Order: sequence, then C-alpha cells, then structure tokens
Amino acid sequence: SRDPRGDFKASMVDMILAKQMFGAEELERLLICFLSLNSVRYHGLIFEVFSEICEALFRILSLPFFF
Repeated sequence: SRDPRGDFKASMVDMILAKQMFGAEELERLLICFLSLNSVRYHGLIFEVFSEICEALFRILSLPFFF
C-alpha cells in the first residue's frame, strides 16, 4: 500500500464503528488482532494509529452530550 497509516486508520475506525467497540477490552482485542495479522515491521505504526484513535475516541466520549 502507498499509505499504510491511512489504511490501518480507516480499517480500525471502520471496525470500531461497525462493531460498536468502545470498551477497553474490546479495543485491546482489536489491537491484538491487527498486530497478529500484520508484519512486525508495521507494529510500531499500528500502535501509533491505535493510540491516535483511542485518544480521539475517549475525548469524544467524555463530552457532556454522551451522558
């Protein structure tokens, strides 16, 4: 792929939204899945993308209108 970062990000976001994965355990399983399905050379990038998504997700979920 020419844009592995974008591909990983889009795929993770799609999976999170499709499966409504918002809990820590669910997200951890998603991360483990991505790591197990992809080459070790992409693991650092996968961790970076996963961290960015989680930061954004938890920031959004902490907004008052989600309660």
